[in-house]
Amino acid sequence: GDSAAVIRATDQLVPLRGKDVAFLQGMAEQESAARRFDRAVRFCGEILKLDPDNGAIYNLFGYAQFFAGDLEGARKSLERYGKAEGQLANALDSEGEVLFMAGRELAGGLCRR
Repeated sequence: GDSAAVIRATDQLVPLRGKDVAFLQGMAEQESAARRFDRAVRFCGEILKLDPDNGAIYNLFGYAQFFAGDLEGARKSLERYGKAEGQLANALDSEGEVLFMAGRELAGGLCRR
């Protein structure tokens, strides 16, 4: 229940496991679930440095970016997610949800106010 201790422990583990994509993805998911979106963004970015073709991580990355306050970054990540094999429909759904939460509309893949 001590979130500060969890963060300290996590920060000590990352240098030891920092090239383990599965570990980093678990950390990104954990940080997102804990609503520490800036940290989730950081972990997603680390994953993409190691595995830039990891299409699945772009969905988590997009939501984390949105909740961290980066709508444009979220849109770019979700657009990239849509290029992953078999993910176009889910990516459009995710982008629509993010834009809805931001008070915008999705029109032909383009955002309008």
